[in-house]
Amino acid sequence: ANKGGQAITLVVDNTSLCFVSSHLAPHEGRKNCDARNGNVRSIMEGSLNWMGKKDMDLGSQYHHCFWMGDMNYRADIPEDSSWETKDKKEKKEAKH
Repeated sequence: ANKGGQAITLVVDNTSLCFVSSHLAPHEGRKNCDARNGNVRSIMEGSLNWMGKKDMDLGSQYHHCFWMGDMNYRADIPEDSSWETKDKKEKKEAKH
């Protein structure tokens, strides 16, 4: 379920800004990733009911759009990836 989102827009020195804050669906897995993507679509479509141009996507009608909050996206990084720290790799090699 979509936990919610808020958006505000303003213009500063002829530059339009949009700020969105959201809390998206949690947990790992493809199904939950699809749910988060659906949350984003829902927030973007729902915001058009009360702000901006109804015929334009929320992310396309402002000079800059900042999206923040608890996104809950997960990075599935294998243990043997280059993301491992040097210390962790050295410990692993020492065990062999």
